[in-house]
Amino acid sequence: MTKKFSGKYLRYSIWLTAVTVIILILLLALTVYYVRERAIIDLFSSQQASIAFQTAAWFEESIAKCEKGMSMLSKLLPAQGEDESKKREEIKALHDELKESVLTIVEIDKNDVAYYGYPEKLFSNIYGKKIEDPELYHVLKKMNYINIH
Repeated sequence: MTKKFSGKYLRYSIWLTAVTVIILILLLALTVYYVRERAIIDLFSSQQASIAFQTAAWFEESIAKCEKGMSMLSKLLPAQGEDESKKREEIKALHDELKESVLTIVEIDKNDVAYYGYPEKLFSNIYGKKIEDPELYHVLKKMNYINIH
């Protein structure tokens, strides 16, 4: 019992098989592409998360150092006008300790007048002048350094 297939049937079956193989190859290529793309996205995401965590840790450390330094400075420094050389030395020491996170330190009296700043070359032209920066004023108000009625 041998069956003879017509030429038309053989031609169509070959084309159908070829199309099926091509579709399967395309599906495999798309799957590989999707998996590779997903792996790249996951790798990039983990790198960015690591960078963000490191930056956040650096910020936390910097803020903690600044808070500690400012609290120590406020306790150590005498009242304005008593021992200015010691006060300036303490401000310089604090600036040197925090130079990675603080650009400058300015001492402002209760009348919002710039009294002293370090590094001095940045502030020599504003000594004795009133600070009229609304952002600074707002921050000082939030920190309860200024009482407004």
